[in-house]
Amino acid sequence: MQKREKQTSITHRSSFAKNERLFLRNEVQQLFTQGKYFTAFPYRVVYSFYNPNTTCNYKQSNLQLLISVAKKRFRLAVDRNHIKRITREAYRLNINRNILLTALEQQQKHLSFAVIFIGKKAPSLPEATKAFNTIFNKLTNEANKVKL
Repeated sequence: MQKREKQTSITHRSSFAKNERLFLRNEVQQLFTQGKYFTAFPYRVVYSFYNPNTTCNYKQSNLQLLISVAKKRFRLAVDRNHIKRITREAYRLNINRNILLTALEQQQKHLSFAVIFIGKKAPSLPEATKAFNTIFNKLTNEANKVKL
């Protein structure tokens, strides 16, 4: 039997692994207090770049994502979970994510960002994919501009 080799880079995988999720309370608070905002309808994006030397050691990914849907707009958990599922799928399958990841790896930066759904009805997968194309293009441009 042949052993599988682990991939050292996540640039060619289309998954949403645990190390790509932003979930620690301190980091989320830091993101929302120090982060910058822009809108790519139906999402609002809060992002912040970090120096890898100042972040925690457990971070293995250069890119971390938080997905949020307001309970005020979608009362039923089924609806919120459906929107999050579509958003995760659009993130996971987007090709521009690989371009952003390679830019972050070359410049030795970490990016944490939150995607907040601000629409009034659940998006379709093509709408979410189009929005994520815009998001990744803006974040790639910002990654090239920012000096840490």
